[in-house]
Amino acid sequence: NYGISLNDFSDLNLPNDGDTRSNIWGKMADGFKITNPESHPEVQQQIRWFLNHPDYLRRTTERARPYMYIVYNEVKKRGLPTELVLLPINESGYYPFSYSTAGATGIWQLMPGTASNFGLKHDFWYDGRRDIFDSTNAALDYLTYLANYFNDDWLIAIAAYDTGEGNVQNAIARNVRDGLPTDFWSLKLPAETRAYVPRLLAIAAIIEHPDRYPVPLPSIEDKPVVAQVRLTKQMKITDVARLSGLSVNQVKVLNPGLRRFATDPGSDAKVLLPIDSI
Repeated sequence: NYGISLNDFSDLNLPNDGDTRSNIWGKMADGFKITNPESHPEVQQQIRWFLNHPDYLRRTTERARPYMYIVYNEVKKRGLPTELVLLPINESGYYPFSYSTAGATGIWQLMPGTASNFGLKHDFWYDGRRDIFDSTNAALDYLTYLANYFNDDWLIAIAAYDTGEGNVQNAIARNVRDGLPTDFWSLKLPAETRAYVPRLLAIAAIIEHPDRYPVPLPSIEDKPVVAQVRLTKQMKITDVARLSGLSVNQVKVLNPGLRRFATDPGSDAKVLLPIDSI
């Protein structure tokens, strides 16, 4: 995991105003657009799991604090359902160095082929699948494509993000052939995907109804706390850390796309830093 300690996520000392309904969580809930059958047994099963393991969401969203506003802002700018901000919780627990045995990586767990199809760079110096800005734009492009492909059925689109559009299309074709409904809940999909969608809906329900589902969440401000700085030449990560007053690991945490101990020498690079450090 590139020597990154999970403690480095909280050690960034980003602002925390302590009131979860006054910051990003309340704003996110206001942007929810996906019909949520909250009482569905599979959604309730996932909700019960989170209620029985409250520390999971607390730890995961604490780890997301440097990144979540970036994702939220990109989703909001596109007019997409803000439930999509929660998708990296399902995919990676918002841990950008997460790597699957199938070869997916980053908070969105993008596969190499998908990343390439949506314009992400991957070379000796840099992996765009781990870059928070670049991977978020690619993932949202892909999700928008899937939603369009499946006639704006977001549950189907999200299922396809997990298991692949071909698998979902085949499941739909089988149900059409057998005279069965073709909504998500009626499709025969892999067990992982059958849990993946209700899990996302469960997280959304917990955020939308904090009184009903009392799971404590770290406060995340509804404003940028980090920003990109463009560089005109290659820089070592140690120099970025020294000039910004951060530790080397903190620079790595904010810039997981950097694969080496320096930025790309062949192009104008950019680094993500806390606004107060720029």
